[in-house]
Amino acid sequence: MVSIPDSASGGQKRSLTELLAGRTKRFGKNSNSVALREAALYLLCCNQDVGQFLSEVEAPPSKKSCIPENPDLVKSLQLSSHFVGLALKDQASHLQIPAGILTAKAAVANIQQICQSSIDKTSRAVLNQEQRDNLRCLQKTLKDLLGENCFCRSLFSKELWNQKEPPVMEAIWHLHKDGIVCLEEILERLSAFEIPRYRTHIILESIEQFFIHTLTRALTFKPKLKVSDAIRCQGNWSFVKASPLLTDLYRKLFIVLGAEKLSAQMHLVLDTQEVNWYHVLTFVSCLVVFLPEAQQHIKDLIGTLLSNAFNNYALEGLTTAFLIARQAALEGSAAFVPYAEWFKYTFGAASSYHSGSKKSLVFLLKFLSDIVPFEAPQYLKVHILHPPFVPTKYRPLLMEYISLAKTRLADMKVSIEDMGLYEDLTAGPDSTEPQSRAQQDVEKAVRIFENTGKIPASVMEASIFRRPYFTSRFLPALLAPRLLPAAPDALMLFIDSLKRADKIPANMFSAYLEACDQEKHRKQEGRENLDQSIHLEPLERLQSALQDLRPLIADPNRFNELSAQLAVVSEKLNGVMGNHKMENDHDFPEQLFPEPGEELEIQEQTVADLLLSCFCQCIMAASGTNPPDRQGPWPSLYLKTLSKHPKAISSVLSKNLQLLCNQALLLKDSHVVGLAAFCIHLHECQASLPFHNKGVHVLERYWENLLNPLCSDSMAVCLKFCISATCYALCRFSLLSNASFQHCIPSLFLQKFQYLLPRLVWETRREIIESEKDNLPLTWSSFPLGGWKEAAVSLWSQSHLQELLRTQSSQLCFRRWLLLEMAINPNKDILSDTERQDYQRWAINDHYLPEASAAGGCDGNLERACITIVDGVLEFCNRQNLHLKREHDDFLKLNNHTGLCDILCRLQELVCDLVTWSQTSICSHFPFQVFYQRLAAHEANKELSDNLIKQGQLEMCSRILLGLPPLLLVTIRYDRGTCMLSSKDFFQFVNKHLKNIGPRGCALPYNITAHFFRGVVSASARCEDPSEAVNSILVESYALCPILIVSAALWWPQLDPMLNSQWSYLHGVALPKELEIMKEQQTSIDNFLSQGEKLPTHGPAWLTAAFLNFTIERKKIAHRQILEVLCRLNSTE
Repeated sequence: MVSIPDSASGGQKRSLTELLAGRTKRFGKNSNSVALREAALYLLCCNQDVGQFLSEVEAPPSKKSCIPENPDLVKSLQLSSHFVGLALKDQASHLQIPAGILTAKAAVANIQQICQSSIDKTSRAVLNQEQRDNLRCLQKTLKDLLGENCFCRSLFSKELWNQKEPPVMEAIWHLHKDGIVCLEEILERLSAFEIPRYRTHIILESIEQFFIHTLTRALTFKPKLKVSDAIRCQGNWSFVKASPLLTDLYRKLFIVLGAEKLSAQMHLVLDTQEVNWYHVLTFVSCLVVFLPEAQQHIKDLIGTLLSNAFNNYALEGLTTAFLIARQAALEGSAAFVPYAEWFKYTFGAASSYHSGSKKSLVFLLKFLSDIVPFEAPQYLKVHILHPPFVPTKYRPLLMEYISLAKTRLADMKVSIEDMGLYEDLTAGPDSTEPQSRAQQDVEKAVRIFENTGKIPASVMEASIFRRPYFTSRFLPALLAPRLLPAAPDALMLFIDSLKRADKIPANMFSAYLEACDQEKHRKQEGRENLDQSIHLEPLERLQSALQDLRPLIADPNRFNELSAQLAVVSEKLNGVMGNHKMENDHDFPEQLFPEPGEELEIQEQTVADLLLSCFCQCIMAASGTNPPDRQGPWPSLYLKTLSKHPKAISSVLSKNLQLLCNQALLLKDSHVVGLAAFCIHLHECQASLPFHNKGVHVLERYWENLLNPLCSDSMAVCLKFCISATCYALCRFSLLSNASFQHCIPSLFLQKFQYLLPRLVWETRREIIESEKDNLPLTWSSFPLGGWKEAAVSLWSQSHLQELLRTQSSQLCFRRWLLLEMAINPNKDILSDTERQDYQRWAINDHYLPEASAAGGCDGNLERACITIVDGVLEFCNRQNLHLKREHDDFLKLNNHTGLCDILCRLQELVCDLVTWSQTSICSHFPFQVFYQRLAAHEANKELSDNLIKQGQLEMCSRILLGLPPLLLVTIRYDRGTCMLSSKDFFQFVNKHLKNIGPRGCALPYNITAHFFRGVVSASARCEDPSEAVNSILVESYALCPILIVSAALWWPQLDPMLNSQWSYLHGVALPKELEIMKEQQTSIDNFLSQGEKLPTHGPAWLTAAFLNFTIERKKIAHRQILEVLCRLNSTE
């Protein structure tokens, strides 16, 4: 009997009987025997060794005891099975694993032990009698465990193959025969292609050989399909339509074999054996889908097949190359080049495979002709629209094939004439109607034109090579009558470009203009007849639903009813506007965000009025009871409800634009506040708008149109709007940090607020000291709707707002301020001329100049401020030129009334300060740095439009130079203690850019020439020897910039009095030597022409020739006299 030590008796051992006897005494007579038995079973179950547990279930000593004959034995066996199941479940629960896993591991361990117990190691497929008896008892136990739901066949099959030694075949057969697990399931779990199982036991080369063998067998399995079958059915053999078992097999093979080995093995199989084309082409699809690097190997394989085919005129190789190329192209452009592109670059050039001889050409055309009966329409279209290169003398051969292909397409009832310009030629049959296809072509062509500014090449090609489609389908879709906008849009500019290129017939264009004019009259007549087209009943139901919404918003206790009422509003809105959905994603921006000049239909305008009025009234009603941060989510829900109706949201946005741009003076303060809150929540809910995640920043464009103050009235309303929006956002999202708050209000609102507030409220121009900052949270109740000036000052002093304005995305940098200021029309500015000058001087000298660069300023650097102004002026002029191209004559009126002149005056003031502070070294290089950067953007592109833009930029650069002090063109340097003048930066700029802008192409304009010479004379006053300084720079210009001297020769009659006057005023002595030489040159030339004196001998010959030429042109000497002059010159020589 086992003895157990008793800790209470100091290590004295007592027998198990004594322990149980003592325990019995502590239990009463009525103790629960069932609970005791369960506790005992649990104790035994928790201490079982499951690894040895099933092995204890062996056959009884009697051979017949396995077949129970008495009820007691049957009951005993049933209890035993239940006990085994219970023990396994308890042990699995104790180990925190499923019971099926534990049973599978224990069963496999016992089978392994039974199979390895044989002494005879030679027979590995048959069991002896003792093993069979043990296995039979184990099978009986496993059957019972199946009934107890403790045995999982799939886990058992998987665990069986994870053992080092495979089981004996007879054991597998017995398991299959007795229904423990079927043989098919065991074989399915045989993971022959799972590499981790073999890496430690088998060398990698053997695994690769096995995988290559498997691939070969797969590619050559039952090769019954013909090549014609492959050509006909290939379109249905793409990766997504392939058998999952086959693609899974290929995927496992790809783990070991790389793309290069796989393509090489496929090439070997194709060359040496008959193949199953379905398996081969499916393999190609899997190869380009699973292995991106395989694309190049497939191209190389196709190239090899084509090269061998044309060298040996092997039809099999040519067929294989076409099949592989088409199959790879079926998987999309991400996996392989489209078939149309492949066919063009393979056979469309003069250096293609077939261009070597007539025999090669005939070989290719015969192949294409032979496969015509089996080909899909999309491939025939490719061959017709992008035919192979054929020399002129062999064109009849190609025309025979094209005629055959067109006949085949006609038999299949496929029209090539109605095919769209941007149709995917390798795609399947397209059910789109020709009219819809033409409309899609027009939309895509307009988008390309809007992005590039050029007529798409596909449109130009269609106008020549596909004339029937271009004139009968494309042009009618392009010239569909419509109400023309006030400012030309992309479609109008595209039509105008085609008209100027003579691609639109004159009669068709005239009919288009007449139809557009009729459309305009029809719209006007419809507006005069008012609401005949309005559905009164649906509008009344919508109005009633919106009125029912207002009490729910004003009462905080009824917020839970909002969603239901908004659903009612959405339904009524759908009844009025219809369930309008955009067909194409690219249509959203154009339809959702109209331009300011667009007009609405009567019904659309009525609906927009109702929706905006309801929102503004709800805002005011809700604000009367709660601040914005306690009004609940109703504004966001309202906007999200509208976003489900693209036509409705488009009408609302158009109306909002009209109110703020055209009817600003009619708006009350409550209207401005409501519209500002509407825009804040529109920005908040932009993720719900239809254009979200389309990569189109149309909402920013809408804000630009909305906040465009070009006159005094709209400028004041714009400031009110920005104050309202900023204050509402600060109150609504008061608990958010600055980083999160930046996403709650458009950055343009804050920038316009920073721009307009100091401009219109002079109290905010001074720096706010720390003690004046208001650190208390802004409350909506303290926001005075009637006192905008007080509200602005109060809002400006908020410390939270000041911190927000210092962030990178919200700050108004110097360059942005310049662009906004130059866009203001001085004639319509709310500030007078003197007030505007005072404001600009404050903004530049007191605000941006000392401000740190991180805050958008200049770090106190005068030169940096000048550079920013020059760059801003050029950018503004560039935008104006682009605007001029779009709006033509209307822009000319605007171009003469901008703030450009005022900003140039501020630049002159800064440059004067810069010149004054830089007494020793005048910084003349900074404007040229900006000029080079701006002009370099147009150097690479040689298009006419870019050249015109560059010419405009160059003219503005010249105007800026002429507006700056002449001293800025010249620098002072010291050479061995001598003061010298230099102008290398100006010389380089003249040689590179300015030399071609003169009136004769060989000289500069007078104003630039005179500006340079004035600068030279003025700078000489700072030198000890002014005459020597002037002589040195003019001698330098002979070598570095002779065009300046030639220009002086051209303009000398005007230059001479100006230089004499300036030199005499500054120095009062004779002119420098080089200027005297030019003066003498002109005098001698005059005497030569009038009195016949000899030509001057001093000075370069080319300078004398220049003076002579320009003097002859200036005096308009007759041709006969010029011949006499030439004769006189010859006699002089």
